[in-house]
Amino acid sequence: YRDLYQFYAAKDDLFPERTSGLIFFENMMGIFFSGRDLTNEVLAQTKPEIRLVVAEQEYDPAIGTPQVKLPAFAAILRLRNPQQFDIVVEEAWQKAVGLINFTRGQQAMPGLIIDRPIQGETKFTVAYFSSAEVEDKTRLDQRFNFRPAIAMPGEYLVFSSTDGLARDLIDALGRETERPPKPLAETHSLVEIDAEQLASILKANRQTLVRGDMVKKGRTREESEAGIDMLLCLAECVEHVKLSIGRQGELTLARLEARLNIQ
Repeated sequence: YRDLYQFYAAKDDLFPERTSGLIFFENMMGIFFSGRDLTNEVLAQTKPEIRLVVAEQEYDPAIGTPQVKLPAFAAILRLRNPQQFDIVVEEAWQKAVGLINFTRGQQAMPGLIIDRPIQGETKFTVAYFSSAEVEDKTRLDQRFNFRPAIAMPGEYLVFSSTDGLARDLIDALGRETERPPKPLAETHSLVEIDAEQLASILKANRQTLVRGDMVKKGRTREESEAGIDMLLCLAECVEHVKLSIGRQGELTLARLEARLNIQ
């Protein structure tokens, strides 16, 4: 539970110094949202509910597989007036993609191609890099981890790093609409980790993690492999982790639950 509208409305108290980063952010948001006030005309359209999802990717062999395999991630918001605001968000997203393409074009780098596929009853937008001219599709550049997508099924707004995760979330939110979950009493934050997914993501990037550890810590390959393998072993010893944080009166309460897989 995070009220983005109230949070940003208090920005002058939270950030009394107008940093260059904040000024740049507000200027860019003004461009993307056609001069609309970020507080009262944009963030006020969101309900105080945010969900972040991270999941392992499945790569299409026809497109190829990146050498470094990053997980997909997405943010899910709920809108107060989706029928009025959907087109505003869509325009802002496409302007952001256009700016990325313009910047990459200036550097003679390939840009993103926009498409409008359909999942169920929801038409969504995805931008992707083409691998048609790449000969070795087994070791693609890291940028092929990303196929940024925006979807608006019902009252939900989904920003996803890949169209695959966007499709899964469209289906999941459709099922949730039919059977809404009950709010957790006195809880404002919840983190759940599927350790099997985490271990699979780490395994897929074992060699990259080993090389990074060698460079950062100056270790030998054997030392780095031992450290990374210990991390993988610990991840495999856990099935599920759940952390909930809330308030009870004036107290902040945190509850940690872990289901182990020790044999």
